[in-house]
Amino acid sequence: MTATLLSMIFAIAASPADKDLGRVLDWQSRRIEVVNRVAPTVVSVFDEQRLGGGSGVIFDERGYGLTNYHVVMKFMDSRQGVGGLSDGKLYPLEVLGVDITGDVAIFKLTGKETYAAAELGNSDTLRVGQDVIAMGNPFTLAEDYTPTVSTGLVTGVHRWQGEGETLVYTDCIQTDAAINPGNSGGPLFNMDGEVIGINGRISAEMHKYARGRFNVGLGYAISINQIKRFIPTLMAGNLGVHGTMHATTTDYVDDVVFNRVEEGPAYNVGIREYDRLLRFGDVDIHSANQFASLLGTYPTGWPVPITYQSGSRVFHKVLRLDPAPPPLRGEYIAPEEQNRAAVEDALNAFRAAANASGSDPDEWSWSAKRVDDNGNTTTFTIKDTNRELTRVEKNAQGDTQRTVHVTRDDAYWTEKERQFTLSTDQRLLYRAMRALRWDYLTRNNFHEDENIRHDGSNALITIDDNGRIANERRLQTIAWQPDEDVTIQVGFELDLALPARMVVFDRLTQKRLEVTFDDYREASDVVWPHAMTVQSESLNFTESIEQLEVAR
Repeated sequence: MTATLLSMIFAIAASPADKDLGRVLDWQSRRIEVVNRVAPTVVSVFDEQRLGGGSGVIFDERGYGLTNYHVVMKFMDSRQGVGGLSDGKLYPLEVLGVDITGDVAIFKLTGKETYAAAELGNSDTLRVGQDVIAMGNPFTLAEDYTPTVSTGLVTGVHRWQGEGETLVYTDCIQTDAAINPGNSGGPLFNMDGEVIGINGRISAEMHKYARGRFNVGLGYAISINQIKRFIPTLMAGNLGVHGTMHATTTDYVDDVVFNRVEEGPAYNVGIREYDRLLRFGDVDIHSANQFASLLGTYPTGWPVPITYQSGSRVFHKVLRLDPAPPPLRGEYIAPEEQNRAAVEDALNAFRAAANASGSDPDEWSWSAKRVDDNGNTTTFTIKDTNRELTRVEKNAQGDTQRTVHVTRDDAYWTEKERQFTLSTDQRLLYRAMRALRWDYLTRNNFHEDENIRHDGSNALITIDDNGRIANERRLQTIAWQPDEDVTIQVGFELDLALPARMVVFDRLTQKRLEVTFDDYREASDVVWPHAMTVQSESLNFTESIEQLEVAR
C-alpha cells in the first residue's frame, strides 16, 4: 500500500478531537505571528525623568504615535518625555496635539529615521464576540519595554463612559482583555494586527493586597474611527475640539425627539423642538443616549448627515458642527514648529500631486462654462499670469460682455476702457482662486509666511436620496490670511493631496464663500480640478473647465 494511500486513510480516521486540536494550534500560531509583528510598534511612555508610565502605539513610520491625554497630561508644560520600544531602547518623545475631551494625544519619537508602524483598522466592523489583543506596559512591569500581551473578546460596542467634561469615551469599545493601570494609551488590535482602538478606561476596584487599582474584567477603548477624524488636527500640534449641534434629544415613548434647539447647526437646517430624530451620521437612532454618544465622536466643523421628521415630512440634511470648547485651565498654544512642518508636508504633497514636471507654471490659459442656479450660461476665455488674471466673459452667442482683472490685492472689471467694482463675493472668489494657483501651488517659501497655519481635519460628504452617505472625502486644511481681514482656507483631500474645498471669509463685511472642487484631470503635466461649485450669499453656480493649457 502506498504512503499516499496510508496518509489518506489516517486522515479519514482522524478523530474530531484531533481536528479541533489542529484548528486551535493554527489559531495559536496566527495569534503569535500577529503579536510578534506588532510588538515593535508598542511604546512605553514616560516623562523626562522616566516617571509615570503609560503606553502608546506608533502608526506612522516617521515616529508619530497615539496615546491617551491623561498619560501625557502631567508633562504638558514641557511636552517632553521618553518612549521605550521592544528593542530595549528609550527614544526622545515630544507631545504634539491633544484632544482633552476625547482623551487622545499624538506624540512623535525621534532618534532614528524610520520606525515600525501599525496599520489603523476599521472599528465600525467590530462585532461582539470578536477576538482582540491588548498590548502595553501595565504597572510598568517590563523594564526592557517588551509589551505585555492580553487577549479577550469584544464584549460590547457603542458604549458610553464619562466623568464630567473629561475622559469622555463616547461610542467606545468594551472588552474583557485584561487592561490595567499602565495599559492606558496602548493599542487594542484585531486578529489582523490592525489598531481598532486605544485603551484608556477600566472598571476597577481597590484591594489592600493589590498594587492599587486592578481590572475586574471590563476595559474600554476609544474607537479608532473616532480618532482618525482628529489625526490631522493632532499631528499639526493643534487642540482637538469636538462638535455640537446646540440641540438635545430625549426619549419619548418609542421615539427620539428634540427637546431643546438653540441657534446653531440644528436650527439652521430646519430642526425645531418636538421634531423626531431618525438618523445621525448614517446610523439609525433608537435612543437619546445613542445619539449623544455618536455626536461625541465628531470634531468641530465636520459635516454630518441627519434625517429628521417634522410633522408628516421627512428631511435629509447635512450640517456642520459648531465647536464645543474643551475644559482648559489656560490658553492652548500649538507648537509653532510642528504646525509649520504640517503646513509644509501638506503643501509639498499638493505640489507633487498637481505638478508632475516639478517646474512652476508661468501662464495658465483655459476656457470654461458657468451655469448659475437660474440655468443661465456664461462662457469664459482666461489667461492667468503671476502678475494678473484676465477673464473675458462672453454670452451664449459668443459676444464679449465684460473683462475681469484680478491682481494679488484686488479684482475689478472693465468695459469700453471704463473700470467698475465687483461685488464683495466676486472679489473674494477671484482673489482666492488666484491664491490657489500662485501661492499655494507655486510659491516655494509660502509655508514660511507668518499668516499661514495648519487648521486640522475636515471632510466633504454627499448624500443620496435616502439621506445615506454616498461619498466622503477626508481633508486636511491650510488657512492663510493675505491681509488682516481675509482668510482663505483650502482643504486638501488626504488620499489625493489635491484641493477639494475652499472657504473664504472677510471679517470686515462678514461675507463667507464656499467652493468645492471635483473632476480632477491632467493637462500639460498638471492635475487640476476641472469642476467647481460656488456658494455664497449672492453667488450660486457651477463652473467647468473645457480646455486647459499650462505654459512654463
